[in-house]
Amino acid sequence: MMPFGGPYNVYPHVRDAFGKHWCGPEQLVAWERTLIARYRREGDDDGDGYDVDVYTTAAPARFYDIEAHAGPDSCGAMRPGFALGTGSGCHEWVAKTAKLISEGMVGPQ
Repeated sequence: MMPFGGPYNVYPHVRDAFGKHWCGPEQLVAWERTLIARYRREGDDDGDGYDVDVYTTAAPARFYDIEAHAGPDSCGAMRPGFALGTGSGCHEWVAKTAKLISEGMVGPQ
């Protein structure tokens, strides 16, 4: 028997890592890319943060994608979006990185 009820259940410690940003289901579908967290651009309207969505794919190992959406920087210039992907076991890193991207602390060069 798998811990927490099965290989596609959302584990509480994973959901907790995303805190208030969690928007995912309680049960994942095998091999289906699923939106699990949303981080909105933080700070002033003229900040450098991005709107960020986080997806997972359960296989039953969990893989994560971070998508930062295109938007204006603090000077009003449009910036392209970008994406990052991880292997399994990275939920804490993904949650922290998505938050930093939404705050404008991490981005492409």
